[in-house]
Amino acid sequence: MAILLIFMFLFAVATWLLASRRGRHGGLWFGIGLFLGPFALLAVAALPPVPPISRP
Repeated sequence: MAILLIFMFLFAVATWLLASRRGRHGGLWFGIGLFLGPFALLAVAALPPVPPISRP
C-alpha cells in the first residue's frame, strides 16, 4: 500500500512540474495527477503550451 502512495505522489509531482513548465496551473495539475497518475501526465504532455500574454 505504501508503494502505491509513493507512486501516486511521484506522478503528481511530475505532472505539476511539467504543467508549470508549459504555462499551466501547477497546483491544479498536481491534484489531477494525484488521482489519475500516469494518465494526467500523458494528458498534460499532449496539451500545447500556453502562449505568453503580450502586453502593449
